[in-house]
Amino acid sequence: MKINWKKGPGYKRIEEFAFPKSDKISLSNGIPISLINMGTQEIVRLDIVFRGARLLESKKMASKITSALMREGTKTYLSGHIAESVDYYGSALRTGANLDYTFLSLSGLSRHFEKLLPVIEEILYDPIFPEAELEKYKKTNIEKLQLDLSKNELVNYRIFTENLYGQHHPYGYNTEEKFITAIERDDLLEHHHHAYGNNHCFMLLGGKINDKMVQSLDLHLGHQQKNATSLINPQIETKTGHNKIIVPSKNKHQSSIKIGRRLFNRHHEDFAGFYVLNTILGGYFGSRLMTSIREEQGLTYNIYSVIDHLIFDGYFYIETEVATGTEQKAIEEIYKQMDILQNEAVDDEELQMVKNYLLGNFLNLIDGPLNVMSFLRSLELDFADKRHFENFIQEILTINAQTIMNLAKKYLVRNSMLEVIVGGNESTK
Repeated sequence: MKINWKKGPGYKRIEEFAFPKSDKISLSNGIPISLINMGTQEIVRLDIVFRGARLLESKKMASKITSALMREGTKTYLSGHIAESVDYYGSALRTGANLDYTFLSLSGLSRHFEKLLPVIEEILYDPIFPEAELEKYKKTNIEKLQLDLSKNELVNYRIFTENLYGQHHPYGYNTEEKFITAIERDDLLEHHHHAYGNNHCFMLLGGKINDKMVQSLDLHLGHQQKNATSLINPQIETKTGHNKIIVPSKNKHQSSIKIGRRLFNRHHEDFAGFYVLNTILGGYFGSRLMTSIREEQGLTYNIYSVIDHLIFDGYFYIETEVATGTEQKAIEEIYKQMDILQNEAVDDEELQMVKNYLLGNFLNLIDGPLNVMSFLRSLELDFADKRHFENFIQEILTINAQTIMNLAKKYLVRNSMLEVIVGGNESTK
């Protein structure tokens, strides 16, 4: 039988989503911990998350640098000893910081989990932030920043977020050499004291786990009684109207384009609907933008749209890179696709395909204990829970074409968009 390669495979309608099973307990000091006892392999991962990060800074860059240097020495352990201990037990230790949160993640073999908890305890509660490690961090990251500033897409992101939130807002300021240079050891100690408290902390333990692990976790991490500064929603200066920014670049062959606007967080009434709308527009490989601008017009190799939701806010953007001189053509096609969604109903077949795509993605997110942990961490970070997500799924399953069109008219309006082009020439004006 001859295969018709132009006809895609069939699909089956997904009617329900089984939320992953987890148990929730609290350590002796009240820190909540989600237990995901799944999998057949003898592996385990512990995620320790603190909400706040930039929202609790008294000095710019303090959150990121504090998180990076916590593992570089404690009152008992030198940085070399920490690294050797983790390696000896075949484990991996990561720390990181985002706009809203910082985290520490330990993963490795189940049988060695308890042996590393004394080290984790000191990293969390007694880091000393050695001066030598701080200076090393400054030198390395100033060099990295200089490299980043040569990349159009990274420069674009910096300009875009700064114009959405303002250069003094925690969500809007960008890493600068002067901010890195200005950080001192006392700034890190102060940030650690004010930001790393039980009231902002939650934990997840997943993999092949047992009661003894939980008891050891409580022994080492359940005694700390410190609370941190309360989270507040920083004031954001509201900007309206269409704003177009063009920034020259040394890269004369390609331009980075970003078009978007501020939106809302996960708890907004339109979040689920806009999530579907965004997917149709540019959220997957078969999206309207990908089909038109990549497949039909050949203006770019990749184009996509994103919803980035934060604890107190959120934003939407479309991003692509095109050859210099074709910027305006690509931009007009982007707005054309927005206009179509405002004025023409999505047909049933496309809408059902997108719903299945999204629900299939969610099923992938709960395939295995470590994926489940990441999934639950994302929910809990935004103060969401099982019921919230079940409602989100139900909204996706029941959304119709008219609602999609109404949301497009409400949010995909050209004169509400911020437009940033980095690397363009005179033809982009």
